[in-house]
Order: sequence, then C-alpha cells, then structure tokens
Amino acid sequence: MKKYYFFHGDISEVVFLRQYSNLFDSPICSFYINPESQKNLRFEFDGLITMVGKINGREVGLLGCDFKIYGGSFGVESSDRVCAFLKEMRKREIPVVFFLETIGVRIMEGRKVFPHAFKILKELKDFSEENLFLTAATGSCLGLGALIFELGDYRFGIKSKSTLNLTGPEVFKMFFGKSVDFDELASVEKQQHVHSLVHENLNDKQEIMSRMRDVLSHKNVVRSESTRELSEVMYYHAN
Repeated sequence: MKKYYFFHGDISEVVFLRQYSNLFDSPICSFYINPESQKNLRFEFDGLITMVGKINGREVGLLGCDFKIYGGSFGVESSDRVCAFLKEMRKREIPVVFFLETIGVRIMEGRKVFPHAFKILKELKDFSEENLFLTAATGSCLGLGALIFELGDYRFGIKSKSTLNLTGPEVFKMFFGKSVDFDELASVEKQQHVHSLVHENLNDKQEIMSRMRDVLSHKNVVRSESTRELSEVMYYHAN
C-alpha cells in the first residue's frame, strides 16, 4: 500500500472541489494523497476524493466520488487510500461524510480489485462503531456505493436525481423486463417510502451540505447507539 500524507490547499481554486466550499468554514482543507499528486490533484484522487476540512471549528473528513473520473468507481489504489483515510479518521476520532455518485467497483481492473474495494466495508464498520458517519446519494449510487450508503448513521438523497441499487438499469431490466421503470423503483423517494433506507431527501447537494453543517455544528450530536436515536436527534435539530 502506498504512503499517503496531508497537504493543505484551497478548494475554491480547484474547479472539481469548489462544490464543497459551502460545507466548510474555510476553503483551506487538507488533501489526503500521495506526494506526487500535487502535480495533478484530480488524477491522483482517481475518482475518490479524500480530504479534511473544518465545520464550526471541528475537523470533519470528506469522502466524495468524482463521477467524471471512471464513474466515481472504486479501483485498487483508490480503495486502498480510502481505507487508509478511514483508519486515520478513526485514530483521530474525526466524523466523516461520504458523497456517493458511483457505478460501483471498477471491474475493468479485473478480479484483483474486489478484495481492495470491499475492504472499505470492513473499515467503515470499524470506524462507525465509535464515530459519526453521514452518507449522501447525490446521483446514481450503484453496487458497492449502495452498500456504503446503507452504513451511514444518517442518510441523505437528492429528489428526482438520486437512485440506489445493487445493479444498473441494464441488468435490472434483464431480470424484471423492459417495462419496469428502473428510475422510479430505484429512486431515493421510493427507498424512503418503502423501507426508510433514506432518512431525508433534499433538493440538491448544497441543501445536503447545509443540513450536514447544522448537525455537525451542534456540540451534542455524536454517534448514537442506534440509528433511530440519531435520526430523532437530527430531526429535532432540523426543525
């Protein structure tokens, strides 16, 4: 596994990271990457963003899928970095938010990718035992992405945009027929209504970040023993 380090940078000056500026107190964040990445930050992130910023003075880790790079998929190297990042966040007791828009595991890398990608689930399980973990489906969230989403203590979706499913629409229609509306059945609205996989649906990513700021800014909000308790706390502070 590569060695990764933290480097400070201004996300307001980086086009593909600028979207997260409203989440943090300051655009100055710490990027968790390999030293060589300073030459090409987007290339080094390889579809999965790993960085730390501050919300109301409190450090918060951010994981985010960059869909324009291999569909925000989980490759060998990027998955290893995510696992290393989660270990670091766990050690420092820093809460983490994960913005998910992904096609899932990067299968073009072959079978070797699976143990690396699915190790993220174990790291997240260990991390979330004692630390707050928030997830947001901000577009198509498929395969491993959907499994990661479900691990969140509190889970957001974007109305009329986000979908959640273990497979894509092509495979889905092979089993259930072309007449079945994948977008409707996999929509976050449907998931929220049928089995509460999604706790809250908002209009866009900016609204989600605003809600995350509200929750993470409150000094009494920590990881609860149950998702139900956390949901009640978050609902209370949202209203």
